Amino acid sequence: HIFHQYTIRTKLRNELQKHLKEKDVPTMIYYPLALHLQPALEYLGYKKGDFPEAEEASNEVLSLPIFPEMTKAEQDFIIKEIKEFYEFSHLY
Repeated sequence: HIFHQYTIRTKLRNELQKHLKEKDVPTMIYYPLALHLQPALEYLGYKKGDFPEAEEASNEVLSLPIFPEMTKAEQDFIIKEIKEFYEFSHLY
């Protein structure tokens, strides 16, 4: 099975990640820095601002758990917690 990441974008990424962590839902930010700003690609000569959409995306992406053995109950719990977060997101 190839599914191992389910990545979403949200302007409230850090707040959502904190909320999910409090509910024991693991999340991950795989690319906190846009690829053109990664040290390994420094030799290409790109600088901050060269790819603003990529930079914005790197600040908004959050990967949620997904795996073949994930139960419907686990999926429903994650969905419920995300919905709950957004119902109260005006507090952030």
